[in-house]
This record gives sequence, C-alpha cells and structure tokens, in this order.
Amino acid sequence: MAEWLLLVHQLPPGGASNPRVRIWRRLQDLGAVPLRSAVYVLPNSPQAHEDFAWVRREIAELKGQATLFAADAVDAADRAAIVHAFRAARAADYESLQRTVAAATKAAKRQAKGVSPPGLVRIARALRKQLRDIEAIDFFSAPGGDHAREALAQLEASMVGERVPRRSVRRRSRRRNTQAAHG
Repeated sequence: MAEWLLLVHQLPPGGASNPRVRIWRRLQDLGAVPLRSAVYVLPNSPQAHEDFAWVRREIAELKGQATLFAADAVDAADRAAIVHAFRAARAADYESLQRTVAAATKAAKRQAKGVSPPGLVRIARALRKQLRDIEAIDFFSAPGGDHAREALAQLEASMVGERVPRRSVRRRSRRRNTQAAHG
C-alpha cells in the first residue's frame, strides 16, 4: 500500500473567496498539509481516503476539479520533509493551545478560594475538546503534545469542586492506525 494519499484540486477562477476558504479549513481540520499549491497530503489510510473523498465531492459541487492519488515518496529526504510538515503543523497547534491554557490558568488563579466561574469551566471543556481534536490528527507525535496535556491537566486540577474531565481519554486516532501501517 502506498504511504501517502494526495488530493490535487482546482477551484474555478474568480468568484468569492468563501468557497476557497471553506475547502482550506476543511483540509486543515482533517490534518492535511500542503505539498504545493492546491496539493494536499495525508498518510494513506481508509479514514484519509474517506475524508478526501468528501472534500473531493465538496469541490465538485463548487464546479471545481479534484483527483486523489496514492503515492510513495521517491526518496527518504522527501518523506522526511512531508513528516516534518505534519509535525510542524501539529506542534503549532499544541503551542497555540498551550498559550490559551496559560491564559485560562491565570484567570483561574485570580479566583478566590479555588472557586471557578461557570465560564471558566466551559473554557476548560472546550480546551479539552480542542486537545482531543489535535491528537486525532497528530499522525507523527509532534512535539508539544505532552506539555499541552500537562498544562490542561493542571488547569483542570486547579478548578477544585468543578465538574471538568480530569484526564485525556485518547480516542483511537488515525495516527495510531497510520503508525501501525508505516512503522
């Protein structure tokens, strides 16, 4: 089985930028990284194939064109560059999450006697969901994940008496399937 799944697409020229942004966001949500302009890649898996098929349908509905390819990198340097792009993208996601957690932690510390307002609990839950979403598309164990998980756990622990999940229940992510398939 080929290691990578590529989506090559073209949207009609002109028109509103909204459809382009929608497709770009969808690809970001899937964890796809750009190889070149309008060429995105995911580790080849049944889930990635299904995800790209949905994006391809969306592009077709916008009167654009999209083609899926399964491929291997020709040499180790190309593979390393692709893996680096995935890791860098998720490291940036973890770093952004960690900054948001730090801001929420400061707000929690300002509260008297460890009582957190309901808004802070909602923020902590949203941050936990954001962490799970990042973990689901962290195909190559990007740096920063452990620090983000620890920072969030500390925030949650500081909210004594509030109902917030205390541990990260890691869903069976595509990353695990990818790592098993690609060593």
